[in-house]
Amino acid sequence: DETVLEPGQLQPNGIENLKSLGNLISWQRLSYDFGFSYNIEFECDARILIVGEGKSLLPSDVVLPLQQRVQSPDYTALLSTLTHLDKFRSYLTLVRQISY
Repeated sequence: DETVLEPGQLQPNGIENLKSLGNLISWQRLSYDFGFSYNIEFECDARILIVGEGKSLLPSDVVLPLQQRVQSPDYTALLSTLTHLDKFRSYLTLVRQISY
């Protein structure tokens, strides 16, 4: 959720985390440093959804801009509606099955 990022500079640890997330998104591999001067990569099957208010720091295949149709300052109440979340989750699961 990039909506909670604040302006400023990333520390070295944050930069490494962004690189790891980018590799996970692009290559479905997660590298782990065991602290013995080597990394081990693990194959993954991760479903990633990036939520932000602008251009993401992370790579993505699809950008889907959303517009608010309801004037409501309480977004959590809108998003917590179970039927909307279930439909969105179902959609993302089905779309994953389509070859492109």
